[in-house]
Amino acid sequence: MRKPALELVFAGSLLMGGCGRTRGEASSAPAMDVAVAPVASVVPVASVVPVASVASAPPPPACSRVTLTLAVVDPKKPSFRATLKNEGKETVHLVQVGDGSPEGRRLAKTSWEIVSGAEDPKPELGCGMMNRMTDKDLFDLAPGQSKLLETWYRAPHALAGAVTARLVYDNDPTSDVSGSYGDAEEKAVVAKMKASTPCRVVSNPVTFVAASR
Repeated sequence: MRKPALELVFAGSLLMGGCGRTRGEASSAPAMDVAVAPVASVVPVASVVPVASVASAPPPPACSRVTLTLAVVDPKKPSFRATLKNEGKETVHLVQVGDGSPEGRRLAKTSWEIVSGAEDPKPELGCGMMNRMTDKDLFDLAPGQSKLLETWYRAPHALAGAVTARLVYDNDPTSDVSGSYGDAEEKAVVAKMKASTPCRVVSNPVTFVAASR
């Protein structure tokens, strides 16, 4: 008589008993406690936002508190009085108006802005000569101080009739100014002018009568 074949039941896992036992056979192996490590909770890392560097605002130009007041001395001639005043808290180093200022040949330069009236289209010719620039052309304007400008600036180049205009004082140390003599003494003065405070100021408007040319 043929013996029945043994049915071998293979457990798929050690957790379900030992392998190679017949059906219905109780496992003699002790149950194994397998410790399952808990999954650590992942704490999301907050994204670090770099703090933007706050650039400090540049200090206002020292000349921003300098004013230019223009008054008409004689509206028919015409003649004027121009006064610079430092209303700020810092001393500014400026250059006086002189021979050659209206033509832009020296510091400080002067020009006019015509508000109303007709500008004369004919070119205005200046003198070819220019006075020497000296240390007397340099001055400091402390807070609260005023300085009367020399009257080298001429009336606006306008046609005859009523004119309203503003005077412009422009001290630009970067401009190409070399003087008229070019000797060592004047070059030393020009070097000091190059170290002066940049300053462009426009006056209040004034009305006068432009003379016929």
